[in-house]
Amino acid sequence: MEDNTIHILLIDDVKFDVSEIKRQLGDTMIVPFVITHLEDFKDSLELLKINDPKVDVILLDLGLICPHSPETIFKRIEKIVNDVPIIVITGDNDHDLALFVMNSGASDNMTRGDFRNTYGKLRDAIDFSLARCLILKSTRKDAQDSEDSKNELMSYISGAYSYSKTEVKE
Repeated sequence: MEDNTIHILLIDDVKFDVSEIKRQLGDTMIVPFVITHLEDFKDSLELLKINDPKVDVILLDLGLICPHSPETIFKRIEKIVNDVPIIVITGDNDHDLALFVMNSGASDNMTRGDFRNTYGKLRDAIDFSLARCLILKSTRKDAQDSEDSKNELMSYISGAYSYSKTEVKE
């Protein structure tokens, strides 16, 4: 997040829902935010591939009108983004779909009723998802640093490091 501004990509093709999300975020968000809204699945994939504009969090409607199943929509977007939380928004309480997206890496799953009926719920989902993402990034970096140190130590122990020896003449 540059300058503490949260860059939100909203992928949804229902105008009423889009305006409801924008209104609710406008009423509840504490930090500055920018919403980029796309209705088309293909356009969303293209934007995410080039990462311009930068995206900090994705709000993804799995009920997009397109030839793909909700599972395919999620998988294709999740495959492109790295360390960007995806909050899935659905119109119904499909427990199996919610479980699928959560097990596949979604940061959160909400029905439209979740955030319409609970003031600040969508804001909380965004804030908590970004916090979890920072923790995961830090944990991955620590794990990579630990792995690098272990590999360096193993190389040293196994003699993979070579030192030039100078002869001492008497």
